[in-house]
Amino acid sequence: MTSLGRLPALPDVPAIAVTYPGFEAGVTPAVWLPAPAPPEIIERLHAAIVKVIRTPKFLQTAERAGEGQPVGNRPEEMAEVVRKDLERYAVLIKAAGIRPE
Repeated sequence: MTSLGRLPALPDVPAIAVTYPGFEAGVTPAVWLPAPAPPEIIERLHAAIVKVIRTPKFLQTAERAGEGQPVGNRPEEMAEVVRKDLERYAVLIKAAGIRPE
């Protein structure tokens, strides 16, 4: 488990943070549109996605899969998540000496 805590679906599997405190490398599912997408389309799509991920059936399925609680970030919030991930992984890539091929 690369999350900070144990997943409800796998309560007997420790999170990696038990061995490496503070370590976290999660997956951030998102829906992407080609830029520049019209704001009204972004809003309609966001509203439809949030409506679905708040349904009991979706929440139940996500929990069974060990996905935790879906968030439904606003586009601006998701942009911040991506920005932070890029910063974090850029440091790791540089430290490891990884270069594009």
